[in-house]
Amino acid sequence: LPAIGTDLATGRIAIAYMRARAAGIDVELIESPGAPGSWTTARRLSAQTMPLTWMANTTSGRMLGDYISVHYARGRPLVVWVLATDPVSGSFREAVYATRG
Repeated sequence: LPAIGTDLATGRIAIAYMRARAAGIDVELIESPGAPGSWTTARRLSAQTMPLTWMANTTSGRMLGDYISVHYARGRPLVVWVLATDPVSGSFREAVYATRG
């Protein structure tokens, strides 16, 4: 689920995405400083990897809230995304967060 944001003032582009690994899901951000073909190293935004067992199991597989976006605010990317945390008493816990890159 990638999200792409552009800063029209500088030509910078940011891409935020959810990356699936064997251990679970991470939210990452890369950014182009405006030069063609030049990208920063991916930065993990999620504080920890979210194991798939923290997400509801649906007929389509495990489901993390499917919302992610990136916009520029005052020259920096602002990423809005869903974070899953350890379930409590069998109840799933997910919340929406905003992180400035």
